Amino acid sequence: MLGARGRRRWPNRGTGTFDRRPARAVGHYFQPRVLDAQKQILSLHRDQLEKVTTELLVRETLDGVEFYKLVGKEMPRAKEPVPLMPVSGAVAALVQKGAGQNGR
Repeated sequence: MLGARGRRRWPNRGTGTFDRRPARAVGHYFQPRVLDAQKQILSLHRDQLEKVTTELLVRETLDGVEFYKLVGKEMPRAKEPVPLMPVSGAVAALVQKGAGQNGR
């Protein structure tokens, strides 16, 4: 697709090149906001980050249990599989019929 002055605005399928100006404009708009949000998150959790960093300098590795103890949180449990819901006879018949067609 051609824009003003005959320049391509969309990826050139043959070379993988595109006009970078729109991407730069979007980046300049969002970059300060993203950086501010990142700084807030890091500042909010700085004490936890320092504990983890100090321990990693001593031991080089941490497992999940050790990490969660350092940050003062309970380690999430493994998710249990969701039990299957019972289906009506009509639905079960359709599923069986569909399974039979797929194995042609």
